[in-house]
Amino acid sequence: MRQGLALTADRRADYGSDMVNSPSGDTSKRNPGGSRHGPAAITASTLVLLIAIGFYLYAATLGGRTVGADYGLKATFLSSSGLQVGADVLLAGVPVGTVTSIALDDRTMLSDVSFRIEERLLLPIDSGLSIGSSTLTSANALMISPGTSPQMLNPGATLTNTCGLTSLEQEVSQYIFGSGGAPSPCGGG
Repeated sequence: MRQGLALTADRRADYGSDMVNSPSGDTSKRNPGGSRHGPAAITASTLVLLIAIGFYLYAATLGGRTVGADYGLKATFLSSSGLQVGADVLLAGVPVGTVTSIALDDRTMLSDVSFRIEERLLLPIDSGLSIGSSTLTSANALMISPGTSPQMLNPGATLTNTCGLTSLEQEVSQYIFGSGGAPSPCGGG
């Protein structure tokens, strides 16, 4: 064993410090540049890194939404409880926009909600809005109920056909006891 070690030391002296020392003691391979990887491995690694950066940028700019032009609308609610800035705007359960601001109107003491929806969507002027969630575990969203009017909303218009968040207790109570013939404030039942 000592003889093998001595030979290895002698070879290093003959070939210089650019020898690769493998675990098996094989020092016959030279590594002149000091790198263990060839140009193909470096090119492949660079390509993988660029693809990862591309996916990151794609996800960051899209954020899961359709890229394109949008326009702003406003809505007035008695209460916007449960709604947050950044919440989805849903039409038929499909995200079509985002809530951009929620503020109290000091004059009317009502909640003003601003939101943006995709430009390709034109809403009738009698469309309604409600605050709710499609499941018990999902976050609240602004839900659009499209109207039937042939006249469409202009960008920046304010919708007043709105309904705040209905609590689970109110939903169960209405289901069990009915509405007593009174129309629901949010349409339906």
